[in-house]
Amino acid sequence: DHASVAILEIILRDEIGHVEAGSRWFHHLCAQRGLDPEQTYFSLLEHHLPAGVRCPLHRAARLEAGFSESELGRLEALCKRS
Repeated sequence: DHASVAILEIILRDEIGHVEAGSRWFHHLCAQRGLDPEQTYFSLLEHHLPAGVRCPLHRAARLEAGFSESELGRLEALCKRS
């Protein structure tokens, strides 16, 4: 129904904003520490999520939130490996 779709669109917009803010802060903190943000992010993912990440990914939303094509490709490579 239309009301549910409207609510889900609001949630998606909100989540894109949260991911974008988190990514911006992560990049800022990595820069302060002289760390490569992409390498650090994937090292942390592999350490904390050894079984892989849930897929499929919402590519358009992640791009809108500031993910690069390179990051998305690497994320897709980590889709659950079972």
